Amino acid sequence: LQVDRLTHPLVWNTAFGEALACPEPLVVIEAAIPSKEFRDNCGEMWYVYTSRENRMERLRESRGYTQEKTESIMDSQAPEAGFREFSDAVIDNNGSVEDTRRTVKHENGKYCQRKQRQLYLHRF
Repeated sequence: LQVDRLTHPLVWNTAFGEALACPEPLVVIEAAIPSKEFRDNCGEMWYVYTSRENRMERLRESRGYTQEKTESIMDSQAPEAGFREFSDAVIDNNGSVEDTRRTVKHENGKYCQRKQRQLYLHRF
């Protein structure tokens, strides 16, 4: 935990610095361990959810981790409720890739509508 307290602020500062320097209108930052400070620096935060079983299987397949290693990783992450609490949208990633794409497109449309409303309100 002491290492996390030292490294996470440095990582977030670097990530946010790169995001601010990016010319693109939308920047996505992946965060396995979000915090209130991280959330406070985001315009919007989405939680991409999949079951514990799917996450563990994907870690074993993509990175070759053992069952013990994947359990250790899962146990060190924030509980799901913490992710949901910080999030503006939840993307269910348990289905097909196409299902996830549809959900992301839908949430992106809602995000764009919110941003348009904010831009409209700021003009007055």
